[in-house]
This record gives sequence, C-alpha cells and structure tokens, in this order.
Amino acid sequence: MSGEPDLVPVGDLVPAVGNPRKGDVAAIAKSLAALGQYRPIVANRGTETGRPGEILAGNHTYLAACRLGWEEIRVSWVDVDDEKARQIMLADNRLGEMGTYDWQNLADAMDGLDLTPTGWTFEDMEKVEAKAGGTPYDSGESETFVPRFLVVVECANEEEQAEVYQHIKERGHECHPLKS
Repeated sequence: MSGEPDLVPVGDLVPAVGNPRKGDVAAIAKSLAALGQYRPIVANRGTETGRPGEILAGNHTYLAACRLGWEEIRVSWVDVDDEKARQIMLADNRLGEMGTYDWQNLADAMDGLDLTPTGWTFEDMEKVEAKAGGTPYDSGESETFVPRFLVVVECANEEEQAEVYQHIKERGHECHPLKS
C-alpha cells in the first residue's frame, strides 16, 4: 500500500466481482453522514488483474458514499494479482468477525453516547450492559452473565438529571446518565 490515501472520484472505482459479504448500506450511509469517512477503502490498481479500481475492502462504504451522492472517496491502493485480491477481500470480510468484545469496555465506550451513527442500538446496549460482568470469550473460560435490570428515567432538564443521578448513586446503585 502507498502512504497517504488518495481522494479518488467514485466513478474511477468498481465494486469487487463476487464479493460474498452483504453489508447494511443504509446503516453505513447513516454513519458516513454523521461521522464522515474515517478509514479509506482499499482498491487494486489492477496492473496484474486487468481490473483497475476494483474495491477489495470497503465495497459497502463505497456503495453508501454513492447513495449519499459523494463525488470522491479516500482510497488506499494495492497492486496485487487475482489470488491476493481475493485473499484481501476474504480477510477483510472474515477477520473482524473472529474477534470478540471486552463487554465492560464496550459498555463503558457506549455510556452516554448517541449510538445512532455507530450501528449499535439501545437494545444492543442493554444486552451489552447485561454481559458486562462476564468473562471474555478469549479467556478460554465459558462466558458468564451478570443479571442487570435497567431503568430509564426521563428528566425535565440536566439539573434534574444530575439530582436523580446523585440520589441513585448515593443509594449504592450503578448509574450511567444518558443524553437524549
């Protein structure tokens, strides 16, 4: 790959032929609209394949950018043969799935955020909170769940929220203020 990504016209790129991954283009478009493109896609220069501009990683980001009407997108380039091109595409699709989460770190990262542009939902957050006391998958031990009961309290303003939060904390309960 080259150093800094290039800003490339979307018309110079083509989705990978036979990409097995089916992405949620609408969710990616929502994220791009809110957060911008924070990671370049990877495309093949194509001197060895005869397919210049073929996207090897980030096909659905490209499709979401097109849906949003973007004229350019940031690209990191590789120049590989057919076998390496397919390996990169498969690795990009699979390797992220192979990871797991540290449930407490994930819960902490979600705490107080507007999750809309992240692909996570409030329901996901509730499940993460329920798992936050569990043992990580990669520890070799079975995952355990700590039951948690969540309550959402609606307050009229931030001052009232701070009072309710303090009262709940003083009673010894774990509490996480959220923004609406």
